[in-house]
Order: sequence, then C-alpha cells, then structure tokens
Amino acid sequence: MRSDEIDEAKKKLPLPVLMHCLGVGEHAKKSARCPFHEDKHNSFSVWQRPDAGWFWKCHSGCGAGDEINFLLLGDVRNIFNRIDADPIPSADLAQALAEMEDRPWPELSRGKPITTVKLALMLKRFRIFPGTKRDGNTTFKGYDRNSFDDAFDRYAPPGDS
Repeated sequence: MRSDEIDEAKKKLPLPVLMHCLGVGEHAKKSARCPFHEDKHNSFSVWQRPDAGWFWKCHSGCGAGDEINFLLLGDVRNIFNRIDADPIPSADLAQALAEMEDRPWPELSRGKPITTVKLALMLKRFRIFPGTKRDGNTTFKGYDRNSFDDAFDRYAPPGDS
C-alpha cells in the first residue's frame, strides 16, 4: 500500500468507524475512559484534526496515534497465532507484517517495509518493548507474547485461529 492509498483508506474508514468495527466505539469521543488500560477517570480523546485526519490520545500516557495504530495490535496477534512462536524475533515480526499486502506495513517507512526500529517505536506507545531473548546459544531482540496480553485484551478483536 502506497502512502496515498493509506490516506485514502483512512478516509474510507475513519478512526471512529474503525473503533466501532473493532468493538470499542463507545470510546470514540472527545472524552472517554481509555480502552487500553483500567481507567477511573476519562483520559482518552478522539478528535478530527484540521487536515480532516483523525487522531487518538491517552492523556495518561499509554499511547497516541491514528487508524494505523489500531490495526497494528490485531495484526501482531494474528501473526503470533499463525507462527506459534514465543518469543518472536523482532526481525521475524517485522517481516511477517511486511508480507501483509493488504495492510500499510509493506510500504510504511517511506515506501519501504516496516523496520524493526519503526515497529519498536509504534509498540512503545502501548508500553510494549523488545528485549534480549535466548534460543539455545543464540540471542536476539524480540517480543514475548505475554508482553502484548494487556493490549490484546483491551484493544484487539479476536484473532485468527
């Protein structure tokens, strides 16, 4: 998907509509409880920017972004389910995302596939960080599935089996 196609997709499925489709539509307003963490007070906002794009932000600090961020966690969960690897190397996760031709990941970084660095930056918004993992004598940077559990429970629609 090219940048202009991503922009067109966002216009066709704006953030409030996407949130509704994912089952968190009650949070798609100016002031709501955050769908990503336990919230006693409203800390979550969704608004339309002057350029007509949509944006969301948790003012408690758990994340911010646009429609793309909402797609990321569901796609990551589907990859974990399909690959059945835990932990999963950062490079393998980025590669699996980049192979999803119907998503923005193959051309997310200036027309090039998503990188491990870009992936880490996007997941940081959800307080998910890569760590050094070991497989026998080999070490690598990667993610444990359980580091996604809270975000999956709060956001992501049921994954593919």
